Amino acid sequence: MTNSASIDTFSETTIDSLDENQIAEYLRRHPDFFLRHKSLLADVKLPQENHGVVSLTQIQLEQYREKVKQQKKRLEQMIRNAERNEIIYNAYTELNFVLSTNQTLAQIETALHHHFCEKLSLLEASIVLIDNALAEQLPELPQRSLLDKKLANTNYYLGRISTHEQQVLFKSINIGSVAIVKINGIETKETTVKAVLAIASEDASHFSPSMDTSLLDYLRQFLAFHLERILSS
Repeated sequence: MTNSASIDTFSETTIDSLDENQIAEYLRRHPDFFLRHKSLLADVKLPQENHGVVSLTQIQLEQYREKVKQQKKRLEQMIRNAERNEIIYNAYTELNFVLSTNQTLAQIETALHHHFCEKLSLLEASIVLIDNALAEQLPELPQRSLLDKKLANTNYYLGRISTHEQQVLFKSINIGSVAIVKINGIETKETTVKAVLAIASEDASHFSPSMDTSLLDYLRQFLAFHLERILSS
């Protein structure tokens, strides 16, 4: 009895002498404390604005549910992106086949319009030749501005452009975002810019600098091949 009482008294005295900072510091140093004392989870009460006072177990359960919900949203978004990418890839593959039968620049532009505007629901798509006397092209000043500012160190510009740039590249109005793709020559080891492919969307967020360009790489490669074939014939 004496030993038991002294132990209880010692324990109470020790606990009473601890302040909140010491307890908090102990828990920080021992993050597995509640793993070793799981029965305490139901007794720990924490205030929440929307739910009053709840147990730590309830909070953990709510956090777990929220985490599962967010993971489900991310998975659904990944599935939607995969489905969208499959549609785009199939459209590009079909476009590649159609371009292989084209013999003129006008036929290429018709094919581009059909696949981008009708199949992929985009606003406009066109090829703009660079330094080529055989076809309509950009005036020299907008041409230099486009290459030097938008495509100086990259093969793509994805995002928004000014109203003046829209008027230079497109016939449409109310353009939200664009993809401008640099098409280089093949025989010159892709150092000479032959043309740019300009694609417009009404959606301001459709094309953005953060988007993946893997499918555009595929498009750019086969479009360069077909342009080289037609322009050199």
